[in-house]
Amino acid sequence: MGLQLARYSDSTLVAPLRLIVGGDKDYIQRFQAGTAEWFHLPLSATEYKAISRQVMCEVRYCAIAVNDDDSSERMIAYLYKVKSVRLVRRCDMDNHQAGKIEETNEEECWFFELAYARPLELALIFTGLEFQLTKASELLATKNVTTRPLLIQVRQPAPFELQ
Repeated sequence: MGLQLARYSDSTLVAPLRLIVGGDKDYIQRFQAGTAEWFHLPLSATEYKAISRQVMCEVRYCAIAVNDDDSSERMIAYLYKVKSVRLVRRCDMDNHQAGKIEETNEEECWFFELAYARPLELALIFTGLEFQLTKASELLATKNVTTRPLLIQVRQPAPFELQ
């Protein structure tokens, strides 16, 4: 493997999981269970926020916020280690990787291959969450509502079931 230099050793992408009309329910369930293998984010989203490609390539962890029981709240219960990150056209992702096939969508996306998921001691509950970058250490240290401005409550994660 060789030496790798990185400015951000615990750079973490915090992002909501977008619900996809007609999408694969198993895709969502994998995030709820901590068994997801891939996540994608449009390149245009990071360009809009002026986040450089180098910074995105150095993301080491993902914390994906999943809708909690059809409410406006999103819950993060797992911190995923990132195996790799690269740019991939949306049309080149399959149902298992993206929740839905979009054969005509040529948009480039950041494509994160996820490794193991570490359960958080306390689930983090957000409303109105847009993607952001933070440090894994800060996310893991979150214990109360004053720690993160978007955090509205902290609670023990409950098992998810899709109906």
